[in-house]
Amino acid sequence: MYFIFHMDNYKLIPLNYDQKDQFLKFTNQFIGENYFNEKNFEKQIELSTKNNLNCSFVLTNKQAEIIGIRLTYAPANWIDQVKTKYIKNESINLDTIAYFKSLFIDPNYQQKGLGPLLSNESIKILKNMGATHILSHSWKESPNNSSVRYLKKWGFEPIGEISNYWIDVDYLCTGCNLSNCTCTSVEMLYTIKD
Repeated sequence: MYFIFHMDNYKLIPLNYDQKDQFLKFTNQFIGENYFNEKNFEKQIELSTKNNLNCSFVLTNKQAEIIGIRLTYAPANWIDQVKTKYIKNESINLDTIAYFKSLFIDPNYQQKGLGPLLSNESIKILKNMGATHILSHSWKESPNNSSVRYLKKWGFEPIGEISNYWIDVDYLCTGCNLSNCTCTSVEMLYTIKD
């Protein structure tokens, strides 16, 4: 299913193959060089799709440039793809849990409510996919711990921390500036409300 939400200055578009070059340019700049690449870009679309629905979005400005992304994995699609430590201790059917992978907004467009806009659209799709919960690994060392604070504001609850969470990802981290990232993940869980 392919649909576009138009707003006065922005378009919210489900992640698709046509956006690959611009997506990779955006993520290289704001997440870290090679965190996403051509091969795993296609994997992101696969993990985001279930029952002909896509729960990941990009946000573009009037010039059709990507200014924000919300990568979300459909319920159960993440289970063999995501390193996790604490969620298996919860008494929740893993097949009903979706995964918030990444949310990034260009700093020039922050503080405009665009992050919640992207997340809300993902949650609407997740409900249609049958999700009851969302798991996320929040970046503890994000500027001013903004990642953890953002998710807590949404109602995510921390369930544990994992040191060196991204150490096996071959990219240059924008936080610790190391190619073997030593940043800490806060594993967090959200219950989707009706």
